[in-house]
Amino acid sequence: MKTLRKFFILFMVFLFTFAVVSCNKAENNEEKDPVTIKDEEVNFEQEFDGLSNYKDGRTTQKVEFNYASFNESAEKDNKEIARFAFLESWSSEVNSLSKLNYLKLSEGIEKFYNNIKATNIVISDGYNAVPNKDTIAYTAATKDLGDAKVVFINFRSSLKKDWEGNFDIGLSGNHQNYEKASLAALKFLKEYIAKIDEKNSIKLLISGYSKGGAISNLLGKLIDDEIDNKNITNLKKYNVFVYSFNAPSSVELSENSTKEYKNINLYYSSSDFVHYVIYGLNLGLVGNIHDVYYDNYITDYNNTFKSEINPFNEAEFDFTNFKIKPKKGGVTSLKEFYGIFLQRLFYKPTDENTFSVETRQKFITNLEPTLDYIFDLAFDDEQNYIAALKNIKIDDIDLSTIANRLMDYNNSIVYEKIKAAFDDANLNYDDAKLKSNCTILHKFAITLFMQNGFDFISDVATTIYNAKLIASNHVLEGFNLMLEHYLNNNQEQNN
Repeated sequence: MKTLRKFFILFMVFLFTFAVVSCNKAENNEEKDPVTIKDEEVNFEQEFDGLSNYKDGRTTQKVEFNYASFNESAEKDNKEIARFAFLESWSSEVNSLSKLNYLKLSEGIEKFYNNIKATNIVISDGYNAVPNKDTIAYTAATKDLGDAKVVFINFRSSLKKDWEGNFDIGLSGNHQNYEKASLAALKFLKEYIAKIDEKNSIKLLISGYSKGGAISNLLGKLIDDEIDNKNITNLKKYNVFVYSFNAPSSVELSENSTKEYKNINLYYSSSDFVHYVIYGLNLGLVGNIHDVYYDNYITDYNNTFKSEINPFNEAEFDFTNFKIKPKKGGVTSLKEFYGIFLQRLFYKPTDENTFSVETRQKFITNLEPTLDYIFDLAFDDEQNYIAALKNIKIDDIDLSTIANRLMDYNNSIVYEKIKAAFDDANLNYDDAKLKSNCTILHKFAITLFMQNGFDFISDVATTIYNAKLIASNHVLEGFNLMLEHYLNNNQEQNN
């Protein structure tokens, strides 16, 4: 009986040991790709377009990359892939929004793919067309490396009227506009990979800048979830590399979610206004998030681009016979400014619930239609409303006049100024809509002032004054300075 008992115990120990070893082997097989990419380097120079005035917005960048970098697991942040993905994203950008040639918008990224000798290049239908709110602009290409293929999919940022889509967030769930784009891209990607892959040997690089970064971040999440749910079987998460840059929020926040997306990386500047454009509306981003802003950036930008930008707390905003200065200490960064802006817009300052569904619903009800109308005017290709608005002189707006009419919701000085500018330029507009939307903005301004006092108005004025600093954080040249500084100095990543 004792012998039988010992045999049974030994047998159970053997089964347990066998199960543990088998599980460890399975885990190791999951983490390591059996296909190894041999060293293959790419080295070329290409002109990139940006949005700054530096050298007419064009700069030459050197692209150096070894495809063997894709042998690392995507769950390990890789600075070489990060740099390559950013340059791929940069190549999709176009210069001078006032001189767009819609037939050549894909010229830069096509040149990039040709330089790396990629094949199966696909340009989405919306790429080389006049954009609208729902435009989806992405490109895809394949690099055949023998036993494995690398598939690239990149999303372009907003140009003109597709900026309106950034505020089309929906009442709940993921960002409505970005999710629509992500789901369309996911459907395309499944079909694209099915046509070129015979061995399940795909390495996938998803990238994008600005709005493109938001879509790429959300697409990466959708793919990870599909892999976990076994709806995608020809991709492994360790082979799905997601690198997004300066992206606004796209993913619904959930207090109960603890899921990690280790193969998704976001690089952003905490002083970039686009990253915070829908901040506080129950939306966020997933993955490993890297803030690339550094203290000496303004000095480096000024020296590199021969520009003059003042830091926030040195700003001063002039009205007629009046100067607005920031409160003591100033607004030191856009992160501080936007972190409280929407909270103050919809709540009293004591309410810290900035990431609530209620905030989001108030935004949709009150402000989104107005923003839609503003972008329709701002990016109209046929009539130059922007030029007309530039003719409005700030010195013509006397503060005493504003103070006397501050509480009169239906007598908007903003409406009168804009109407006069449009009339002088003989522009067509819907007078009722213009007045209605100006009144809404007027009410918000009054609400902000009454709730938060002069300090907050001072902060807003300071931020406006620093428009050039704000823009420098989002133009590609400026972000490239920050990214390079981060990649070269971040020890954790370099190791």
